[in-house]
Amino acid sequence: LGRCYLRLKAFAAEMCGVIGRRFVSIDLDTVITGDITPILDRDEDFIIWRNVNLRQPYCGSMWMMDAGARRGVWEDFEPLSSPVESRRRRLIGSDQAWMALNLGPGEATWDGGDGIFSFRAHLLRQSNIRRRVKRREGLPEHVPLPESARMVFFHGRFDPSQPEVRSACPWVVEHWR
Repeated sequence: LGRCYLRLKAFAAEMCGVIGRRFVSIDLDTVITGDITPILDRDEDFIIWRNVNLRQPYCGSMWMMDAGARRGVWEDFEPLSSPVESRRRRLIGSDQAWMALNLGPGEATWDGGDGIFSFRAHLLRQSNIRRRVKRREGLPEHVPLPESARMVFFHGRFDPSQPEVRSACPWVVEHWR
């Protein structure tokens, strides 16, 4: 199927022998700006970033789990029907749409209170930045980083490798490798 559906295999029971007892999955277009120890120092067998999109509870940009937890995400996935069902319910993304559908409500989550932010939804929402971007005027000269930020996710149109982003966000140049 391509896209990010490959990540669903991480929910298979046999993954403990492949990647260890506990692991975290973090998108590569994430900028770690502070100490993430408090984020990773959680005991739940599964925890996922709370989505900034209100129609869908979770975002697949980051999740952490004990291997074998939530096996249904993998075992219940049918390559032909599961993506169709996710789209029918108007869920966004590929693997994260299926994860949201299969997991259901009530999973442990991280959010802005943990120092985890969305570049698009949180940082660009400040002042008139988002309005400028929607009008295709580009980013302003400076996009500030919240003092409490530990991680910033670049899901969507912008990416930390883009010259426009690096120019407007000196903190990206400082932290992203």
